[in-house]
Amino acid sequence: MKFDLEKVEELVSRGLTFRQLATALDINLKTLQRHKKVNEELQSAIDLGRAKGLAVVSNSLIESASGGNFTAQIFYLKNRSSEDWRDRFENRVDIKVAMRQITDRVIESTSDE
Repeated sequence: MKFDLEKVEELVSRGLTFRQLATALDINLKTLQRHKKVNEELQSAIDLGRAKGLAVVSNSLIESASGGNFTAQIFYLKNRSSEDWRDRFENRVDIKVAMRQITDRVIESTSDE
């Protein structure tokens, strides 16, 4: 099967899912999945399309954040440095208790009464 690799790259760069891509190419989803496993050029077009789409959106986000868009700034910081910019912090404490010992002590203390 011959694919229009430029078309594949363009469609993927616009965020189409594999199902949507298969529909746009007028083929079955399973056919697309099978061909991308064995056709390196097809897989490369898909990978390049994803990278281009991500680059466009990332650049727009950076420009918005740099231009004073507070929502974009928050989104960027939470996703690029989530450890430093999360909304809530959690402290986790693990307590291990030997239930058998507690149960035995409760039984002993109630039998003394």
